Amino acid sequence: MIFGFAAYLLWGAFPLYFRLMERSGPIEVVAHRALWSLVFCVLALTVLRQSVPALPGLAIETLAIAPLALGYIIWLEAAGADSVEIASPYGLLMASTGIVTAVPLLLFAAAAARVPLVTIGMLQYITPTLQFAVGWLVFHEPMPPERWAGFVLVWAAVVVFTVDGVRRHLGTPTPSG
Repeated sequence: MIFGFAAYLLWGAFPLYFRLMERSGPIEVVAHRALWSLVFCVLALTVLRQSVPALPGLAIETLAIAPLALGYIIWLEAAGADSVEIASPYGLLMASTGIVTAVPLLLFAAAAARVPLVTIGMLQYITPTLQFAVGWLVFHEPMPPERWAGFVLVWAAVVVFTVDGVRRHLGTPTPSG
């Protein structure tokens, strides 16, 4: 369960990390994430030699999209529209997107192999809750009543689902029998 919690916690913190890359367009960031994730996976496979079961699959997935990502980055550079100089602090930050992208995916895969899917389903609420909190408390995004209502409804459903699951686990009868 720790792997799953860590994965969703990292995903929840992504807005803080990606705010550092505001000078780049979102597609450029995604293209770099794909390429640097591939680099990370290849290095990890070389060093770890298959000790992380999900690593080969992640490497294959990133390899599949790498040509598109590389083509886009080359096109940006040719058009003079790229925002990343690799040999700069910002370039190193962009290179770190490989680790930041791959690690939560590997943690999630480890959790999914060890934890019941219902637990994974409950853990998934960590990410949007953290992103909600970051948006509201850190980035001072407006929180109109509709957004609060949606947040309350989602968490009310999570509480009902959790209480029902605990009751079933403990063998306590539900109101319907």
